[in-house]
Amino acid sequence: MRREVADLFREEIEAAYAELDNEVTAGDTITDTSDMVTSVQKMVRAVATNLFSESLLDFGEEDDLFERGMDSLQCVRLARLLNSALSEKHASREAKSRRLVTKEFVYANPSIRRLAQAVTQLLSEQGENTGGSTESQDTPGPDSRLRNIRALLGDCVRDIRAQTMPRTPKTTFTVAITGATGNLGANVVAQLASNPLVKKIICLVREGNSGQGTPEQRVRTALGAAGLSLSPQQWEKVEFEQCDPGHWAKGTNCFQDTQSSFSRIADQVSHIIHLAWPMDFHRTLESFRPQLRATQGLIQLARAARLRGAGAVTGRVRLVFASSIAVVRSYSDAQGSVYGRSATGAVPEMGFHDPCIATPMGYAEAKWVCEQMLAQVSQELRDEVEPVVVRIGQLSGPESGEGAWKTAEHIPALVKASQIVGGLPALEG
Repeated sequence: MRREVADLFREEIEAAYAELDNEVTAGDTITDTSDMVTSVQKMVRAVATNLFSESLLDFGEEDDLFERGMDSLQCVRLARLLNSALSEKHASREAKSRRLVTKEFVYANPSIRRLAQAVTQLLSEQGENTGGSTESQDTPGPDSRLRNIRALLGDCVRDIRAQTMPRTPKTTFTVAITGATGNLGANVVAQLASNPLVKKIICLVREGNSGQGTPEQRVRTALGAAGLSLSPQQWEKVEFEQCDPGHWAKGTNCFQDTQSSFSRIADQVSHIIHLAWPMDFHRTLESFRPQLRATQGLIQLARAARLRGAGAVTGRVRLVFASSIAVVRSYSDAQGSVYGRSATGAVPEMGFHDPCIATPMGYAEAKWVCEQMLAQVSQELRDEVEPVVVRIGQLSGPESGEGAWKTAEHIPALVKASQIVGGLPALEG
């Protein structure tokens, strides 16, 4: 439905974006090709106080701007600012009539250094061919897309190799969970807290922006917003750990540091539930590298937990990954005849090795890469980790009369937009 809505209101959306041309100007921060990194960095900081969240006021050259809080509207404004500076000072007369830098260009190059390198290459291409186009920078072709996805998958599974470890089965049920501050995560925490078999819940919470509160405050706020309440006894089960699982991706240093949060969690955990994931359908696959590293880190955590004998009855640590139905969006169109189809037309509960089956957007492609990482785990580490993939569709609001359905999710966002435009889209289905 999202695509149909975008097509239906394409003219209105383009008109709204076009108005941004009148809101942003390059000012004194004109791009200097002799030091593009510094120029782009100054340009971003010059407008940060007006356009971006507080977390973007201090960032490094390699930091992912979207991980630091940039949203799609801020991305558009940055693209317009860059485009204004470039077209006025560096582009040819023929190129001034079209946009050199688009929001897709920024999504494809989400850090200061990568953006600077891409702009430098763009200016070089403009110098060689004034009639050139930035389309290849914005929307890679099918072959390039598949190469990028498979190359990134290769990077992620390189270190997945089995090791001989003693097995010490236990029946403790201690669950580590990411994404507890989200709608789905809050509901899962409440379910786990009410389960008498679960002894402890460890909420792995990434550092938030200033003013968001402690990890415990953020989790409690999320449960309250979802209309969920825990008894004092249930809250006693819940612990909070501020950490970034992406730092555990390589595993070597984590295994050696017995005083780290990694070791403390690995000594206890029997199950891991990975729900944390940004809901941004504009970001490219490359921009989801932090999420891929987090998945790698949780695989290392599961292996360490098994080594320390914290596994469940089977001796393996179960790792549950929340994937998306977007991973199999093109199943019926392109792959049904290859993988087979049930009598009901349902997508089989299996992994698909062809990335073409995923929706062609970074969100779905990154989820596909994670599914393939866990498929590799099931082959190489079958005695250590039990991977489980759950493909999730549209989430609904709270079951009870209390709590709110987050306005950032699809249906509430559609209703909210309809209030603004004064009508609902005339769509079938």
